[in-house]
Amino acid sequence: MRFTQDSMRKILACDQIAEGLEFDKRPSNQELIFGHILLMYEEGRRVVPRDLVSLIGCSAESLRLTLRGAERGGFVKAQGRPDYEILPDDRLLWEVHKVSQEWLLRNQRRLLPMRPTVREVYLTTQTFDIYARFKKTMTFALKSPLKRGISFFILDRDAHGGVELGRLRHNFPIDHESLRQFINVMIDAGYFEKHRRGKKVFIRPTIVLKEALGAIVEDVSDKLNDCARNFSVYSNFIDQLVSERPEKKTDKSRLVSS
Repeated sequence: MRFTQDSMRKILACDQIAEGLEFDKRPSNQELIFGHILLMYEEGRRVVPRDLVSLIGCSAESLRLTLRGAERGGFVKAQGRPDYEILPDDRLLWEVHKVSQEWLLRNQRRLLPMRPTVREVYLTTQTFDIYARFKKTMTFALKSPLKRGISFFILDRDAHGGVELGRLRHNFPIDHESLRQFINVMIDAGYFEKHRRGKKVFIRPTIVLKEALGAIVEDVSDKLNDCARNFSVYSNFIDQLVSERPEKKTDKSRLVSS
């Protein structure tokens, strides 16, 4: 699969693929952690806790609690000391296989004419979400896969006159108050606009949101296609992303530059 901007937008506009796997109070962190462990394991790369802290931006204590809960639930296992490796356990592999197949069936009409595999869907969602976290881009709108999904769903439906507010609650697992707050903040930030047709409220994206998300999707798709020359697409993407992080200047380098 070549990662085009249109195909990425369609996948990102669908609901969460990890439905039914929630056990943690920080589901957005949990999805990124699980996705990273699975894709790195599939490509034969090690995952250690410090890498997750650096990529996802969570605290070491928050990660420790999440991994402890995942280990108790049979989702992951650890081996080696002191810099132990985190591996997916049988339960995680089975649950992900089950829910991802259900996800593809549920969203196949929305994804037409594409027919992406589960791996292609995971690569798209995981690389985009990791990129947004790592770059600290549009932190409120893209902080969680749920909010990212809502933003892209509204963007995807703009050609049809926007999205009716009630449909968002139907399509995404979010309560009324949380959705109301998210919509209001996005309107205040200039990303969404709201209008009425009779008694119904519709949400549409602004040009600001279209340009901002378009720039991110373009960068992520370009990077993915650059990394897609061999099987290790995800790990190569992560290596490239980390290599772009500006190095922190030491005291010695500051003195030299001054």
